[in-house]
Amino acid sequence: MIPQIRYLWKRRLSVGSIFLFLCRYLPFTSTLQIYQYVTTTDFEISHCRALLKASVCFVYLEILVTTLVLLTRAYAVWGGTKKIAYALSIYSAFMIASSSYSLSLYIRGIRSVVIHSTHGCHFEIGNSDVGIDFIIFLVTESLSLSFLLAKSILHARSLKHLQSSLSGHSVLTVMTQDGVGYYVCVMAITTANLIILKRATPSVTGFLYGVQGIVQNILCSRLFFHLRSLNGGIDVSPSENTITTSPQ
Repeated sequence: MIPQIRYLWKRRLSVGSIFLFLCRYLPFTSTLQIYQYVTTTDFEISHCRALLKASVCFVYLEILVTTLVLLTRAYAVWGGTKKIAYALSIYSAFMIASSSYSLSLYIRGIRSVVIHSTHGCHFEIGNSDVGIDFIIFLVTESLSLSFLLAKSILHARSLKHLQSSLSGHSVLTVMTQDGVGYYVCVMAITTANLIILKRATPSVTGFLYGVQGIVQNILCSRLFFHLRSLNGGIDVSPSENTITTSPQ
């Protein structure tokens, strides 16, 4: 059976399912960037600016969703305690506020639209404030991975005298392995984007931001599908927020 049918459409509605839906289908909004950079023949400044704002907001939403998924995962593996919930909620509010503000500065820094006689809008952008967002999200992903690794180490120590692997341990191990793999990929593409941000033309950098959003959503979907297939559908949501540590 196709994974999204089995693990998304045939499951009850939950926070995890909503996150999975967004991770799975938000990348399709990248077609707006193709229209913006390649297809459109309407070079009116208002039209091109509207397209830019919409595409930038969609990319921001793609990366924000994956980041919130990782924070929710950190909340889940630590048993959904109130202290963790409060700490992550405060941090998430700060992250969203600061990243939204830097994004607004980036959008306001667009100076003009260079009109061409062929296809696609081309922009002259006056700042690189969007790089602040990439740094904020990378710090958040580092924090989330730290929570996961800390829990994995503590759990491994508590089971070191046991001869058999417990189901919760195998789930946590897979989550840790997937989390490290995800982090390495995100670190690589974020670093590349930050370098290109300083060296390439604005139109190219804008397109590459969209690529990062797509890649992170695909990787995030893979995390969901892998986890659900492993243990019959553990969800990353407040209603299903603990990792089982006893044999089934």
